[in-house]
Amino acid sequence: MKRFCTVPTDLKMDVNGDPCYVHCGEPAKYKVGSWYVCEGHKTYYTDVNKWPAEPLEGVVDDGANES
Repeated sequence: MKRFCTVPTDLKMDVNGDPCYVHCGEPAKYKVGSWYVCEGHKTYYTDVNKWPAEPLEGVVDDGANES
């Protein structure tokens, strides 16, 4: 199962006029807390804040963020 970066990158309105976040969507390589994070967001966001990142290896089957 391929994971994608779930870091919010923008806030837009959905078809009902409710606010919703747009997520990065690049291939994820790490898990930081409950987020899946791409290499770019790890380098420029999570590393800067010193948040621990767990490398994703193989298939992760936790039922979340399916593609």
